[in-house]
Amino acid sequence: MSKWVTSWGVPTSYVVEGIGNLFDDTTFRNVFYNPIKGERVRIRFSNLYGKEDVKLDAVSIAEWTGKGPSIKPETLVRIPLQKCGNVIKAGCELVTDEVDFVLEPKKNYVVSYYFKDITRIATGYTKFAGDKLAPCWLGRGNFVDAEEVDLYKRRETQGYAFFCGVDVLSDDDTHSVMAFGDSITARPWPDFLVRRINDEGYTNRSVVRKAIGGNRILRDYRNVLPRRNQGISAIERFEMSIKQVQGVDKVIMLEGINDIYHPHPDSLFCGLDELPTAEEMIEGYKLCCNIAHNYGAKIYLCTILPTAHLNNHGFGKEDIRLKVNGWIRNNDVADGFIDFDKTMADSEHPDLMKAEYDCGDTLHPNDDGSMALCNTVPDHIYKD
Repeated sequence: MSKWVTSWGVPTSYVVEGIGNLFDDTTFRNVFYNPIKGERVRIRFSNLYGKEDVKLDAVSIAEWTGKGPSIKPETLVRIPLQKCGNVIKAGCELVTDEVDFVLEPKKNYVVSYYFKDITRIATGYTKFAGDKLAPCWLGRGNFVDAEEVDLYKRRETQGYAFFCGVDVLSDDDTHSVMAFGDSITARPWPDFLVRRINDEGYTNRSVVRKAIGGNRILRDYRNVLPRRNQGISAIERFEMSIKQVQGVDKVIMLEGINDIYHPHPDSLFCGLDELPTAEEMIEGYKLCCNIAHNYGAKIYLCTILPTAHLNNHGFGKEDIRLKVNGWIRNNDVADGFIDFDKTMADSEHPDLMKAEYDCGDTLHPNDDGSMALCNTVPDHIYKD
């Protein structure tokens, strides 16, 4: 028996920074890490927030050399666009035709895709600026079949345009974990987790990130640009995200700090009227838990990490965090919890992140902190 499982993916959001709103005659080349074995592949694109159709001219997949935007040419396979068509319709997603392509665990592959005509980006994803594990490039011209992209015609970018996932036809016992959240999950801990799973000898489990920096559980932003950069609310995008992850049976959700941290009396666009109560946030968690269960997936809620900024801002924000964390640790709605707060908190000052895990802003973990989060995830999440 075989089934489709999402090997790798990113969220569907509003805009891609660092590319520009318009382009033509452009090839995108994106690296992804594959943790599972497979015999066929198909690629996912989304134009969910676009107002006009987008013509996709060519797509390919190949094994990465590990050096710049270069591929091993003997491994290259064109992805057919015959049955699915080559138009990503406005407000829709496109899943390419499937093609024979053997994917091996613990290897990096490259998806290249080309747009000939003038194209407007409205849907994409901007990854964490320090992410070196999945580099992306764009190049002027059609390089879909090329071994290399000419140095003077390319540049590295932090964004994915339309491209949002890779599905692999794998064994029936292969499944996906969806890592859902905000900028903390946009950092490397899900990458470290999937490599930990592989290093322990498991090649039937992927970890698919659906995390958007600045994202909140309950609310969008009233002004346009932050809404674009920080995505629609978790309760609005959760079902869409879980539907995009084929073979998902577990969800790890770390979200909520931005609901508490962002509202401030000095903000023109996110005033204190948007500061939720703990009870309101809990209702948001419950909604996401119910959606996960409706799709046959178990969900594990993560306690919210400490940050000094909450006490600095006052307004009872730390009390909200503590109350929410107390509920997460004792609720009977989710299938379990992961105590990231306990892992990251300073033993003498539990409202602060441990200095050795702090990237410098008291909010986001550095690589050591991300590894600590990875190691906090219990192994039954990927063994069971």
